[in-house]
Amino acid sequence: MEETKIITKLWGKIDPFSIESYLGRGGYRQLLNFLKNPKTKKETDKARHEIIEAVEKSDLRGRGGAGFSTGEKWKLALEESKKSKKPLYLVVNGNESQPGSFKDRFLLKKNPHLVLEGIILAAYALGSKQAFIYLNGNFKEEIAIMKQALEAAREHHFLENEFSGTKEKIKIKIFPGVAGYIYGEETALLNVLEGNLEGPESKPPFPFQKGYQEAPTVINNVETIANLVPLLEIGTAKYRSLGKGSASGTKLFSVSGSVKNPGVFEFPLGITLREIIYGTCGGMEKGKKLAFVQAGETGNFISGEKLDYPLVYGGGAGKISVGSGNILVVDKNVVLEDLILSWAQFYQRESCGKCTPCREGTYQLLKIAERLKNRNLLEGDFDNLEAILEVMEKTSLCPLGNFAIQPWREVINVYKKDFFLEKRREK
Repeated sequence: MEETKIITKLWGKIDPFSIESYLGRGGYRQLLNFLKNPKTKKETDKARHEIIEAVEKSDLRGRGGAGFSTGEKWKLALEESKKSKKPLYLVVNGNESQPGSFKDRFLLKKNPHLVLEGIILAAYALGSKQAFIYLNGNFKEEIAIMKQALEAAREHHFLENEFSGTKEKIKIKIFPGVAGYIYGEETALLNVLEGNLEGPESKPPFPFQKGYQEAPTVINNVETIANLVPLLEIGTAKYRSLGKGSASGTKLFSVSGSVKNPGVFEFPLGITLREIIYGTCGGMEKGKKLAFVQAGETGNFISGEKLDYPLVYGGGAGKISVGSGNILVVDKNVVLEDLILSWAQFYQRESCGKCTPCREGTYQLLKIAERLKNRNLLEGDFDNLEAILEVMEKTSLCPLGNFAIQPWREVINVYKKDFFLEKRREK
């Protein structure tokens, strides 16, 4: 199946270091259309309302994984800002430290001005005077590209607009933050922005209620923001029609593993894994057979007829919840014990240690994974494993605890208790 390109249509066709290259392809046109014309407060409010209404009607959902309605999040933050009389902040999350995810990096490298134009549009629509672009500190090239793009946008006066006879400016700060899985979580990210390294906080209150500096804060993923310009360009009706079934719009997918053509691809939401893997990605690598696909918001093991389930937000019967769009294709030559150990090592390393269930649970899961790999499982390991998973699921402070247990849940569901007993007998 061919890609449906609205976010990625200029990839490879423009110079990411040249704002003129982007302008020559219609760049910043939506910003000029919406925000350069209003001269009175009434006209300004109308332009802002039109952007927010378009986002809401499009059913654009958060592309970082949770899939929460972007329009609803914006409205909740605006209501809170009005009620509290506090400024509203915008934070764009480009941490992207999930295993197998690299879509945001591609966005920042290949079309930084699309992201930047989306940020400016969002900030003006929300009435936000301060926006942050939180980037993974390891993304050296992406940080350099975004800094150059921001300076070019400043020089072209895209960060200031004349409303009601006065100049209104937005401050945008690029923040190279701590690189780590946990810092993709909203409250942990905010702690870093404020100079803290305390990890996540319990919710509520949510960031739209009390976020940066205790003020209402909208946090959107890089890909979510990158949807704004094409959404406004083609209109909400056309945008919604791009998805399959009841799904709306397109989604970037990071595909890795045992396929002929891995990479980042843009497909309509509602596409199936079979269409992705055996279509654009060219099928399995020569001589390899599919074992399962790890995909969806919790990293489900997917094979068989489930490859034909649509990838959507929300999931449900006969569907797969798309999550952040990571797709890992695993072939039958992969040693499952090695894979389990790599997952356990990752989550144990990435746990911030703030809550006991996750800190101790990920450590115990790592020890079981090491014993599984070395064929020296203890007699009570399986029962202990189930107890650890239950405690982490019910009491972990943030989603990392739940994500850490999901691969184990899948192994138990697919391979059953006998898998662990066999490995113990093989000792």
